[in-house]
Amino acid sequence: MPDRSSDKRYAFNCPGFPERVAHLDKECKRCKTRCFNWATMQSMWKEFCGDPDQRTDADYYSQPWTIHVTDTLGCIRRSALKRLVDYTEDPFALNPRWFGLAVHEKVEQANPPGDHLKKWWWACEFKLTPIALPMSWKLIGKVDYIMLKPNDPDYGIWDKKTMKQVRKYLDDSTTEQLSVYHEWGQRPIHYTTAEHDEVGPLWDKDFPLRVEHHAPNGGYLGQVELREGALERCLERAGMLIEVLMSDPFDFEAAKVLPPEGHEIYYGFGRHAKSACNWCPTALRETCEALDLED
Repeated sequence: MPDRSSDKRYAFNCPGFPERVAHLDKECKRCKTRCFNWATMQSMWKEFCGDPDQRTDADYYSQPWTIHVTDTLGCIRRSALKRLVDYTEDPFALNPRWFGLAVHEKVEQANPPGDHLKKWWWACEFKLTPIALPMSWKLIGKVDYIMLKPNDPDYGIWDKKTMKQVRKYLDDSTTEQLSVYHEWGQRPIHYTTAEHDEVGPLWDKDFPLRVEHHAPNGGYLGQVELREGALERCLERAGMLIEVLMSDPFDFEAAKVLPPEGHEIYYGFGRHAKSACNWCPTALRETCEALDLED
């Protein structure tokens, strides 16, 4: 069976000319109208289009037979097609993601030495214990920042978001993602705190959810309202995704039954709202539309 454990992005979709940039040194370096400087292009290429083993947190995100929480938050059909269809993305679309990865990497370096929770009560980029899924798959998730010490000003689960400008509204996917982590941390797992080792939940049902926005014009700290049943919805959608990914050859008929929610999901509110389809790479969107036309 083909490896469908990671996405099939393999090249830049250059806005300067119609060819796909599949060889950075041969094509992109010769471009007269640069999207970004050469160092930035090299870094983005290595992160998003190069060898998966060289990418940030490759040992975590590129594990075989894993599904990340974010794969279940948006359009499931897109999550499936990303592992089947060779596709490209515009460097301008990848740049915000690249910037966000850089911020998270820097924040992770702030972690105290040794076992973070054992002595310090807090940790950045904290990896939750994987949850077993059908057919030997695993659900993985990582919390940007947690503080377990009661009465501390930072007490709670934190999610960091990078954006073009500060905003005080939340995308539905952010609320759902934090709610998944909140319920996940209430499952009995082995962990170490400042006082002793034990098996139990990391936090209780009253543990607060918080968000931190980073933008060139400032930042914003906000509280997030818990959505009940988020983990159950996440596991259900992960099961749907696995069923399609395990079909060999890939079952396009099965892909049709996955909810094409990209047509229904909107990021932001009011005049800020944009359909998730607006952010879908062209090759994936065209394949998705072809599936619907075959009905």
